[in-house]
Amino acid sequence: MWLAEVPLQSSRHFKLQELAKGVYAAIATNEGWAVSNAGIVDLGNHTLIFDAFSNHLAAADLNSRAISLTGRTVDYVVVGHPHRDHYRGTQAFNQATIIATTKTCGLLAEFWKERTKMVEKEGLDSIRKGIKEEFEAWKSNPATTNDDKVLWESYEQSLLQGIDTYDLKLPSLGFETSMSFHGSERKAEAITFGGGHSESDALIFLPEERIAFLGDLLFIGYQPYVGDGNPNELLNILDKIAALDPKILVPGHGPVGATEGIQSMKDYVLALQEIVKRAQVPGANRKEAVNSPIPEPFEGLKWRAFWKENLQDLLQKDSN
Repeated sequence: MWLAEVPLQSSRHFKLQELAKGVYAAIATNEGWAVSNAGIVDLGNHTLIFDAFSNHLAAADLNSRAISLTGRTVDYVVVGHPHRDHYRGTQAFNQATIIATTKTCGLLAEFWKERTKMVEKEGLDSIRKGIKEEFEAWKSNPATTNDDKVLWESYEQSLLQGIDTYDLKLPSLGFETSMSFHGSERKAEAITFGGGHSESDALIFLPEERIAFLGDLLFIGYQPYVGDGNPNELLNILDKIAALDPKILVPGHGPVGATEGIQSMKDYVLALQEIVKRAQVPGANRKEAVNSPIPEPFEGLKWRAFWKENLQDLLQKDSN
């Protein structure tokens, strides 16, 4: 497996790993403002980026590294799903076409419309206050470890730093099921199997190299967040990803992994579903279900507070 670090091309926000010649994973650092991972794919005569980080200043570093590595400006940026830590950096790619699923295009357009109204009505101070309150709750959560506090602090700063110049570049091109990118060196496929982690999730697959950039359809070393998605659909999507026979997997959060990461992700979702199922039995104590301890296989994962939040969200959906 080709996994060479490229330290001179890295940034305080991410570290680059060369997965194949001309294919790079940008893995978010704990202290930087990237928060999520991204990918750089040299197609030969075009450059493709997958995901755009949580902060446009961190994304500007990604853009400059891509230009340095490929010798050309970035042509395409594919946004994997409509969660803020994956799309907020799009403005850094001012010469690129921003691409997403048709549904994600609509969701981001609606979000930006509502945010613009809020800024016009209440100003940026209101947004700053909301961000600080949100992350203070995460940092003060009893399940949050000292290591997690560092991660939450970085996430908070990614949203606050450069907020005065933040101007989201919305997708201008959408796709329903897939989109192919053909270059002189390789082919890449943007694929969606629907929504599992979020309302709409897309991935990038390189069929010749068997490399998959999966966004938050896969977490490695982190508690996945599943409360905004559909666990049953997520399990189906993970099976479809496995059927692609990828060899190298780049998760939305955590280090580059291999196919066993798919099963670990499925095991996590199944563990949540089992607790929710037991809570459906007449006479079951739903409060006890919410407070179920983290199972041993997942006990050491970062973002520990997500376990209880996932249970709360899934139990709430079950009761509706």
